Amino acid sequence: MRIFITLLFLSFGQISFGQITSKLDSLTKILEAVYARDQVPRIQIDSIEKKYGYTSNKVKEQWKLIAKNDSVNIQTITSIIDNYGWLSAVQTSKTANAALFLVIQHADLGIQEKYIETLKQAVGNGNAKPSEYAFLLDRVNMRQGKFQIYGSQLMVSTNGKSYFFPIKDEPNVNKKRKSIGLPPLQEVALKSGFTYYLPVKDTIENKIVITGFVLDINQNPLNDVSIKIGSRIIATTNADGFYIAAIKKDLLKEQLNYIKTGYKISDPPLNNEGKEVYEYNILLTKK
Repeated sequence: MRIFITLLFLSFGQISFGQITSKLDSLTKILEAVYARDQVPRIQIDSIEKKYGYTSNKVKEQWKLIAKNDSVNIQTITSIIDNYGWLSAVQTSKTANAALFLVIQHADLGIQEKYIETLKQAVGNGNAKPSEYAFLLDRVNMRQGKFQIYGSQLMVSTNGKSYFFPIKDEPNVNKKRKSIGLPPLQEVALKSGFTYYLPVKDTIENKIVITGFVLDINQNPLNDVSIKIGSRIIATTNADGFYIAAIKKDLLKEQLNYIKTGYKISDPPLNNEGKEVYEYNILLTKK
């Protein structure tokens, strides 16, 4: 108890214990309201997608609501973290503590980059879960064009099919997940509606990965699209328009082309940006 009270005084300055308790109660209520604003619309979107379709206007409207809520939540959460630090579940509640992570996880890259070290320190202090840092690290890596470490991030096609964003040292990913209390990726995949096989060999070590989806102008997946570097086919899209290829870094100097009979590329990718993963979601138009 003495340690807990000391930490509170360090966070809130020279005020009475009663004032600290009252302030924490107030912050807890604010954070729990933030949690509801973050989670309820996201929970609802699953049923909306099933009822109206993954690319329907209803789904787009729901994502607009989510974006609006996120912008409000970000201002609240960053103000709390800046002023009081990463408050633990003991100081607030499990729901309030979870709100801190969820809002940062759903923020733009700049906010995530700013607070990822704060979250890492919070994990070290026991104020946040190791799995939360893993999720944020993976998301930041994905957005920066780097391999994810724990396999927490998915790529989703326009027809709702999911694939794991490329994973560093993938044969050992389940061991890393187990060390922080996360289930194997096979279980994650089943819950997301697809089958996953843990590779025995790391096929992307010392290579870069090109991946993404190829669509027509109506956002429909295009299968059997050949992805070429120079004259070499490095991948072919499947029924979801998905493709993935691990290549040597020096091959990026050559032209990347997407080829399907009767179609032409309308959104050419940019090459050689110094990333580990190049995510190109490509539109092809009919000739």
